[in-house]
Amino acid sequence: MTKDVHTIPPNASISDAVENYFYKYKHGGFPVVEDGNLLGMLTTQDIRTVAKERWSALQVKDIMTSSEKLVKAQPEEPVADVFLKLSKHNIGRLPIVKDGKLVGIITRSDIMRVIRLKTELVGK
Repeated sequence: MTKDVHTIPPNASISDAVENYFYKYKHGGFPVVEDGNLLGMLTTQDIRTVAKERWSALQVKDIMTSSEKLVKAQPEEPVADVFLKLSKHNIGRLPIVKDGKLVGIITRSDIMRVIRLKTELVGK
């Protein structure tokens, strides 16, 4: 799990999100957070649903997937269960939430890196 997560404020414009988050950090999605509370997730798929001419007029909160609709995990959840959630829902990232607060994020790539490292170390 990555604990130092880049998050987007809900009132940022879509243009701001694209320029200052997606292009800058090169991730496919970002948690939308206000006062530590996870409000939703904004992904490249969400942005593609909006005509570019409207990016400056719309805010992140207007097109994000709300927290209620997100698949989430708890910090103490076994990694195998998290991987199953990612696979079952065909998603690339899961916010890790405790008491409604974002505490981290885990991606399919994070899990694969750990499996590859353990395989390399144990396989010798």
